[in-house]
Amino acid sequence: MPVMRARGSRLAFTAGLVLALGVGAIAVGRPALAIPSPMTWTDLGARGESTGTFTAAEPLCPSGTFKDIEAAIGLKSVHTCTDGSGTFEFEAIGNSPGSFTGGGTGRYATLRGSGPCRVTVNDDGTFVRTCNVVADFDNTAPSARIERLRLSRVGRAVRMQVTFATADNVAENAVSYRLQAVAAGRRLATRAGTTAGGTVRMALTVRPPRRARRVTISLRVADPLGNARTVARSPSLPR
Repeated sequence: MPVMRARGSRLAFTAGLVLALGVGAIAVGRPALAIPSPMTWTDLGARGESTGTFTAAEPLCPSGTFKDIEAAIGLKSVHTCTDGSGTFEFEAIGNSPGSFTGGGTGRYATLRGSGPCRVTVNDDGTFVRTCNVVADFDNTAPSARIERLRLSRVGRAVRMQVTFATADNVAENAVSYRLQAVAAGRRLATRAGTTAGGTVRMALTVRPPRRARRVTISLRVADPLGNARTVARSPSLPR
């Protein structure tokens, strides 16, 4: 994560981060699924150096070392716990939201979540990077199933009636969805929303290109931690 130069100033640094913590999941090796909850850690380092130390609040390990590594896009920080409980990673692109890489090990292999980081650069060249995230020990995407898809011709248009079912593995989590219709390489319609889980019904009326013979209906669902799944069906267009 880049550190901007500013003497004695406080710089807002938003780094979307994906980690996961469960309420009451303090015992090492026994994280419990729950709705996303707050957690924090603080990196201590020096300008121009890629390594440093960190301290953290439960359910993370109390302390350890970190190393910043240039990634294909942005920067990835790898945190190694002194107590041997494992490692956790996150990736950020400049001041934009980043994401957990999913490269954690040991107890932290399933950490998922997001949140901001703030960097303070001191006059002596040291920096403090404090991250406050909302996360959980949960890397399971919601279930998704297109249960019914009926197409009918309405003049030059096609009416599509879609019924799908989705639910998260944590009952308290809402599921966001995006339903998209594509034919002959052209996006015809997109519908997005959020559901507490269960069955969702909707109708879309579209006008496919004349050369189109099939339409692809894709459904992407995601939980609050960013775990996502996509399913699709490609029926023939009615004539």
